[in-house]
Amino acid sequence: MWYIIIKDAIIGALLLGGVSFITELYGNYKNYYKVLAFLWAVPLTFAFFIYVCSRKGKSAIYDFSLHAVFGSLLTVFIASITLFNINQSYTNIQIINISLSVLFICFYFTFKIYELF
Repeated sequence: MWYIIIKDAIIGALLLGGVSFITELYGNYKNYYKVLAFLWAVPLTFAFFIYVCSRKGKSAIYDFSLHAVFGSLLTVFIASITLFNINQSYTNIQIINISLSVLFICFYFTFKIYELF
């Protein structure tokens, strides 16, 4: 069990650490954040989580995928709100993003959305 946890943690750390490293190297390039957003939005991290879920069977993959769609729709909503409020200060944009994220997380657990579908 610990071997699997350590292996998954290393893969996750390499993935996120790699993003941080590449951001330091290329963050000043004009299109870097566009490319980074695309790589985040395509199933790059999704593939890692499917790999983790696959050890528990297709039901786990199905449940994960279904709730990933739900969470992704909320992310699209938050991204749209961010674009709508882009002329606000950086602080306000962060407050709006964090507030909506926390609100949606509280909603998800308070109303036990994970038990509904």
